[in-house]
Amino acid sequence: MSAPTQAYGNNFKMNSGMYRNFEGDVNQNETVDASDLIQVDKDAFISLAGYDLSDIKGDEFADADDFSVTDNNAFMTASVIIRDSDF
Repeated sequence: MSAPTQAYGNNFKMNSGMYRNFEGDVNQNETVDASDLIQVDKDAFISLAGYDLSDIKGDEFADADDFSVTDNNAFMTASVIIRDSDF
């Protein structure tokens, strides 16, 4: 992809020279919000290891890095874009 406008809804952001999508919807309710932060925070607190939805970065550990990503996207109210044809 050479521009974020090539993605549906123009919902990609430039970060470190790469376009990235929003992450952090751990409860899969189509928005990144406080409920996702609570789950990631709980899992990071107990240092949850292995494949888990709270492991946002994919390094097999729920930690402060995962919380940070989720927090940033919750602050921006990241959510799924639904097309009219999806109804």
